[in-house]
Amino acid sequence: MRIVSLLVGGLMFACAEVPQPEPTPKEILVQPSSVTQLSWPERSYALPSAWVGSSQIHVTHHPEMGTLIGGPSGLFRLQAEGVVSVHEGEQIPQVEEGAVFGLSVAEDVVWVASESGLSVYDGVLRASPISDELPAGSVRAIAQVGDQLWIALETGLWAFDGTFVSQLASIPGVYRISVGAQGVVSVTTVSGQ
Repeated sequence: MRIVSLLVGGLMFACAEVPQPEPTPKEILVQPSSVTQLSWPERSYALPSAWVGSSQIHVTHHPEMGTLIGGPSGLFRLQAEGVVSVHEGEQIPQVEEGAVFGLSVAEDVVWVASESGLSVYDGVLRASPISDELPAGSVRAIAQVGDQLWIALETGLWAFDGTFVSQLASIPGVYRISVGAQGVVSVTTVSGQ
């Protein structure tokens, strides 16, 4: 097995390279990996053990709230002493997010897509102010598309323009929203379409 390092936005992931099996059908979303630590060029941080082998690790940086990392067991902050749960020090968390599927930085908050729905982090993880306008359920992906936040639920694709929430499409199984060159948006579903 060979160790491979990947530099993403100033953060380095160290992964054990796993031999690739035969091509897989489109229904399989990801190949397992063995990410076990998060590394700055000068220091490494251990990730929660539940994250080993997960392809669902999301890292973002907010100028005021610092570096946030979401994964299979929740949302964490990167601090000098290591990776710390955003619930550290809370007696009763306002939101139990479960697995985190995506993060999107806004001016004053970080939007969090998770098993329990859409949340916002502003130093405390809270229910999203637009949660009541969305169908209940997991939020599988989020992305900033122009002036809108696109939100993928298990039953469809929604948009929030800062004032209103509207359904864009009834596309089941969306698990990734990518914004590419010149604002081209790509939506990936479980069925591969």
